[in-house]
Amino acid sequence: MLKDKESNLGWRIVCKYILKNNLSDAVKKSYFEVEQKKFKNLLNKDDKKSVESLLTVLRKIVDKKEILTEESKKLFDCFGYNPEEITIQKIKNDLDKNKFIKSKKVSKNIRIKITTILGSKGLTSDYVFIVNCDDRFILDKGKITDENICKFIVALTRATRRVYIYTSKDSFPTFVSWIDEQNIEEELKR
Repeated sequence: MLKDKESNLGWRIVCKYILKNNLSDAVKKSYFEVEQKKFKNLLNKDDKKSVESLLTVLRKIVDKKEILTEESKKLFDCFGYNPEEITIQKIKNDLDKNKFIKSKKVSKNIRIKITTILGSKGLTSDYVFIVNCDDRFILDKGKITDENICKFIVALTRATRRVYIYTSKDSFPTFVSWIDEQNIEEELKR
């Protein structure tokens, strides 16, 4: 609906989650009022206004514009988010991350499992290191295949916290270049 605010399917989906009680009335109307092409026109004015105001806030977020406190509260209420719980969890995660990074004393009890990508299937670990992640080792004779993609996804999804990818090239391997840049922290070492 952010791209097409008239999308009938979008309005039905949004209404399913936002207008739980009034949705059945609108669906019944859509069944009997066949000539009515737009689902949103079957809603009462207050429900339509409520959904449109939420869309306005979501557009602001997508466009990286500032939202007001009452707008964010409306979103939290609508989606059932508790900002306090989210903040506390974020702080806990950051503290755990910093605790691991700043710990200089290495425990002798840290277990390291070294395996192939296929051998890692079904395993999980907080931190995963993928070495030799170059196209010449990952791709099949320079060609991308479904099997190569699946293997890479298996390797990435083993980590619960962070994946470290090591390559001998200056450029990203093909599969790594597919990952959204905001999820990548690049560090070049020679």
